[in-house]
Amino acid sequence: MVSQEKMMKFCLPFPGKPVPIQLSGLMMLHPFVLHKLIGVNLRSFMSNNGHEGLYKRLEQVLLSRREPTRELLDELLYFLLSQGITDETINIVFNDSPVLPWRLAMLGSGWDIEARSNAFLLHVEKQCLEAQRLIVEKRFKDAAIYMASDPLLAQIVWPQALELLASAKDIVSIQPLQASLMLETQLGHIAAWDLDFCRMNPNCRSTSVRTVLPSSVHKGKNPYALYFTWLRNEIGAKTIDSFLDHKAFLENDLIIGRTTAGEWNRGSRYPHPSILKKITGAIFAEENQPGAWHLYWGARYLNLLGYMAERCTELAALYMGSEQERKLAPWPMLPFRYSNFEEWCQNRYQFWYDFHNKTVN
Repeated sequence: MVSQEKMMKFCLPFPGKPVPIQLSGLMMLHPFVLHKLIGVNLRSFMSNNGHEGLYKRLEQVLLSRREPTRELLDELLYFLLSQGITDETINIVFNDSPVLPWRLAMLGSGWDIEARSNAFLLHVEKQCLEAQRLIVEKRFKDAAIYMASDPLLAQIVWPQALELLASAKDIVSIQPLQASLMLETQLGHIAAWDLDFCRMNPNCRSTSVRTVLPSSVHKGKNPYALYFTWLRNEIGAKTIDSFLDHKAFLENDLIIGRTTAGEWNRGSRYPHPSILKKITGAIFAEENQPGAWHLYWGARYLNLLGYMAERCTELAALYMGSEQERKLAPWPMLPFRYSNFEEWCQNRYQFWYDFHNKTVN
C-alpha cells in the first residue's frame, strides 16, 4: 500500500515548459535527457568541429528514426579519430552489432565508455536487445523468462514486474512498467557513478551521493534541499543568514539574495552552475571542489528520477479504484514495491552500490 504521508516534492528537472521524458530501448533514459541535464550540447560540439551534417544524421539514429548506414558509421569513425578517441575504444563499440544509441552518444560526447557507470548502461542496453525483440514479436512471456534468467537484468526486475510483462497484450500496455524499470536502471547508474568517484577519491565520505539521498531521517527534504544543507554544514552555517554573511562571500564580493537562498534551502530551486562555480571557488580549496560538484550533479540526477516518479505516482493515484488502475500497474508503487521514494532510494541505492562494488576488478 502506498504511504499516506505527504509526498516529497521535486522540482522541474529542466527550465521551461514540462515536456515528456524520452526513453531509449526497453528501460533506459534516452542519452539526450542526461545530455540536457548536465549541459552537454553534442550538436554545438560537433558543429564547431565542422560536422553539423553528421550530427543531424546521427540524431536521427539516436531518436530511432532511421537505421545507421555504413556511410554514417564511417564518417563517425573519422570524426572520433580526429578527436583523439583511441582505436581500442572505438573497436569496443563498432565490433558490436547493432550500433546502439547509448554507445554512439557516449563516444560522440567523449565519455569514458570503460568507466564502471558508463559500462553498466552499455551492458544493460546490449542485454535488453533480446527482450526487445521478443516484445516486438508479442512474445511477452518469453521476454519475461529471458529477463529473469539474465544475470544483469534479473537484478533490475522483481516478481510483479515479470508478471506484468508476461501477461501483457501489446507494447502500449507495458509503458507504465517501462517507466518503473527505467527508474531502477538509472538508480543503478547513479550508484555505479558514485562508486567510480569514491574509488578515485578515498576521502569522499561526505561527498558521496548518499549525502543527498532522500531518507526518513530528513523527512520531506528533496535532493536540492539536502545539497544546500550540506553546503551550509561545510562552512558551519546553521542558518540561511549565517550562510549569506560568510566571510568568504564578502571577501569575493559574492552576493546571493535571501529569497534565492531560501528557495535552495526549501529545495524548490537549484543553484545554476555559474553561481555554484563562484560559491565553491570562494569556500573550498581547489582539491575539494570536485566533491562539491559530484554532489551537485548527484542531486540534479536524483531530482530528475524523483520528478518522474512523482508524476507517475500522482497519475496512478487519480485512478485508484477504477479499471484504469490496473492498466497503470505497477504504479503507484515504486520499483520492488516500495511505497515511497525515500525507502526505494535508500534500499536500492545500497543494493546497487554493493552490486557494483563486488564486480569492480
